[in-house]
Order: sequence, then structure tokens, then C-alpha cells
Amino acid sequence: MVKRWCARSVVLFASVLIAACAAEKAPAEMAVNPAERPVDAAVAPASSINLNTATQRELESLRGIGPATAKRIIRNRPYVSTAELSRAEVAGPITELISSRVTVGLAPGQPGTE
Repeated sequence: MVKRWCARSVVLFASVLIAACAAEKAPAEMAVNPAERPVDAAVAPASSINLNTATQRELESLRGIGPATAKRIIRNRPYVSTAELSRAEVAGPITELISSRVTVGLAPGQPGTE
């Protein structure tokens, strides 16, 4: 009888713990269907985003890029290629995910921008 009570308690505790973790801090992309999410016209990319000139808000519009990562990308400018995002500690899978939506153009002040 004690074994049965312990097993039920463990299962109940695990289910409560899982529910609490799931409700704690779900990423916005998981909480809302992307198709139903409102699009901000100021941030909606009509074309590729230049890593060397993009604002923090524009960078955050990229999937997988949050405020902290956007700040690191800005702080480590200029970039010559998307592979250099590793300097900003952007993970390889995230770099691959955003590579089709970003470009690396000349930044203001770089040689060749006169």
C-alpha cells in the first residue's frame, strides 16, 4: 500500500512540476501561432536585414534573436560575412536559421562608404 501511495505521489508531483515549468516562461513564438501574431509594419522585413546597419528592433524581428543577442550583434559590428556572428556568440543553428533573411553590407564609416 505504501508503494502504491509513493508511486501516485511521484506521478502527481511530476505532472504539477511539468505544468508549472510549461506555464512559467514560454517563448512568445511557442505561446502564439506565428500566423496569428500581429505584424509590426515598422519591423516587418520587406527584404533582407543588413547586420551592419540594422536597429536592435529589426534584429529582434528575426526568429531566434532576442534583445540580448541583438545587443551583442550590434556591439560586435562590422561584419564581413554571416559566419562572423560567432564573434557575437550567436549559435550556429541560429546563424543558419537567419542567414536567408540577413545580408552583410558596408556599415557607415567603413572604408568604401564615402
